Amino acid sequence: MKKDKWINDRMEDQKMLNRAFWLGIIGLISCFVPVADAYFMWELGSLSAFFNGFGIGLLICSISVAVLTVRKPKVDPIVKKKSIRMIVVIGFALFYFFLLI
Repeated sequence: MKKDKWINDRMEDQKMLNRAFWLGIIGLISCFVPVADAYFMWELGSLSAFFNGFGIGLLICSISVAVLTVRKPKVDPIVKKKSIRMIVVIGFALFYFFLLI
């Protein structure tokens, strides 16, 4: 019985990490829309600011879920290592997009 619970907890950690990854990818794409708008001159106007804010919000949510995954008491070391890498990458992305604002 305990082994099944451990497997379920491990799958839950992997699911949380997967959700954090996809939130981060969507956030990065949303943050690159204003950069592409400035380069290609698409004239998106205020929609560009919306994409920037939405992307930064998604990046913050993604880093929050990754931190929650790391702080859980019994996390698989592989999942913990992936989560720490994700925190570093998303942290640098947030820093970059904050400098662009």
